Amino acid sequence: MKNKLNVTAFTSDSLALKILKAMEDSLTFGVSQYVENRKGSRWLQVDVKQDPQDGEVVGSNNFQFTAANGQEVGELVARAAWFHWRRPLEIRFSALLRRVYELVMHPLVARREEQKQQAEQRANRVEVAERRVRLHARAKQMGATHIIRTEAGRYYFASFKKGLFGFGKTVITVYPKDSERVTKSYGGGYLKMVKAHPYQLSTEAAQCVTIIGVLK
Repeated sequence: MKNKLNVTAFTSDSLALKILKAMEDSLTFGVSQYVENRKGSRWLQVDVKQDPQDGEVVGSNNFQFTAANGQEVGELVARAAWFHWRRPLEIRFSALLRRVYELVMHPLVARREEQKQQAEQRANRVEVAERRVRLHARAKQMGATHIIRTEAGRYYFASFKKGLFGFGKTVITVYPKDSERVTKSYGGGYLKMVKAHPYQLSTEAAQCVTIIGVLK
C-alpha cells in the first residue's frame, strides 16, 4: 500500500477537532462524514458501522476510520487521541466512543424511525383537527353555540336561551356527540352509528356547568 499512514499523521490538535466533529455528525445523521485537507480534498472517511451478526444490541456499533488510500486507521486515531491529543480532546474522543458503544440502533435507522414517528404524529394531529371540525360543524348544525364542562370533567356542546318572555334563569340545551355502538346480530356484531339527541338540563344542573368556549 502506497503512502501508508502512521500515528503521527493524526496528532495535531486542528486535525483532532475535525475528526471529533466528523464523529459527532456521523452519530447525529448516521451517514458517512469526511475530513478534508488544506486543499479541500477528502482524505479521511468516518462512519458508524454495525456488526450485522449482533443486530440491534448494545456494543454492535462502532466507529470506522478509512483513509483515502483505503487504509483502516481506527487504531492510529485512537493511539493519537490517547497519547498525543490535549486532555480535553481526549475526553471528548472517549465520550464519543462510549456513546457509539451504548447505541442499540444504528443512528440512520434511529433517525428514520424518529422521522416515521413524527410523520405519524403529524397525521394524527391532522386527523384530530379534522374530526374536531366535523364535530363542531355537526354541533352548530344542531344549534349549539358553546362548549361546556360538567362537574365530572366531561365536555359537551350546548346552547343558551332565556326562559319564557326573557324571564327566569338560562336554560341549557346539551348536544352530545354521535357515537358508534356494537350491535349483536346472529351471534356476531357490527358497528352502528348512533345519532345523538339534544336534551335540556334542569335549572339546578345548569348551574353546575362551566362555559369553556364559543363555537366559531
